[in-house]
Amino acid sequence: MIDSDRLDDLKKAAAIIQQGGIILAPTDTVWGLMCNYESAEAVASIFKIKKSPGKPVAIICDSIENIEKLQVEFSPYIRNIAKNYWPGPLTLIFKSGLNNIGHIAGNNNSIGVRIPDSEELRELVRLSGKPLAATSANITGQKQTREFDDIPDEITVNADFICKFDVHPSGVASTVIDCTSEKLKIIREGAISLEKLKKAMN
Repeated sequence: MIDSDRLDDLKKAAAIIQQGGIILAPTDTVWGLMCNYESAEAVASIFKIKKSPGKPVAIICDSIENIEKLQVEFSPYIRNIAKNYWPGPLTLIFKSGLNNIGHIAGNNNSIGVRIPDSEELRELVRLSGKPLAATSANITGQKQTREFDDIPDEITVNADFICKFDVHPSGVASTVIDCTSEKLKIIREGAISLEKLKKAMN
């Protein structure tokens, strides 16, 4: 249950996102910079803040149903893995049928999506009305941040709104699986161990 004060903050943050702004918020893994995934301008601003040349970013959703709106294909097999580990620190990479997403997509129009284990962050997605593009709140090449006080000042001063949810990032990045071909490939072992994933994938 989200209390009224936090809900008010979420509504403010959602309004800023809808206007093309950038927010700073904790996830279940690390602190992140987030914006409307459709806004190429906002995503470019995030890359500028991070001093990043640009690369694919994660897309945060609140439900599998909304991930399907990104025109990705969930096989029953992949859906079973997702149901086992979502909400949670699992990122799945899919080919998307959407147009005009070059600012967030990788090769072959691929996108990485996940549903975070944070009720407040999922509510923010719902209030925003769109999935959020998200990337770690650090200068490119530097350590990802678990604690707010460790976030560089040059990042905090450039965020349009700071959400201090009642969630404590683990500091461990999400596990990433490439689902763009019939044979799934584990790209990064993170918070979910390789052993657990192999059991779910067998």
